[in-house]
Amino acid sequence: MLRSGVRPRTLILLAPVLFAAHIGEEVLSGYARWYNSVASTPIPENGFLGSNFLPFAIMALLAIVAAWSMSRWAALLLLAWLANFMFANALYHIAATVVFRKYSPGVITGALFYLPYYAWMCWYLTRQRIWPIVWIAVTLVCGWPWFRQGYAVIRGSRNEAPPRALYRPSRARSSNRECSA
Repeated sequence: MLRSGVRPRTLILLAPVLFAAHIGEEVLSGYARWYNSVASTPIPENGFLGSNFLPFAIMALLAIVAAWSMSRWAALLLLAWLANFMFANALYHIAATVVFRKYSPGVITGALFYLPYYAWMCWYLTRQRIWPIVWIAVTLVCGWPWFRQGYAVIRGSRNEAPPRALYRPSRARSSNRECSA
């Protein structure tokens, strides 16, 4: 039991609840519509909720197994899943909100739920000496798909120049080009 009196098993089981809250924010705020307004490759606006069922089911299964067994391997697998679906996803929403200067549906639950929860999981696994910090860092590799996708969206697309908000050549640079020609 933690100092707060909350059992780690209970906190581990929060993962799918937080995921559901995040998807709820995205659906209710029109994430697919927002995404299609900023990305070069659109996603279908209907079916967004259904497309998140499998990740939700996997997260729920991993959380249940980790909480029930309290196995270090189950906890590491859950953390690897969280690195992609929570940590990298939250960073994506925050970065997109800053870069595009408008609300990215999912940024609220990403910032308020995902980041603290992921930090708690990392803290818990290292503090309880379940896994050393090196292994925690290795799980960040599992966040690569979201890091890559988020970068592509923020950049504009995989093959296009960054949006003008990201790339504004300064006057000094343009005058240097003229001088060096």
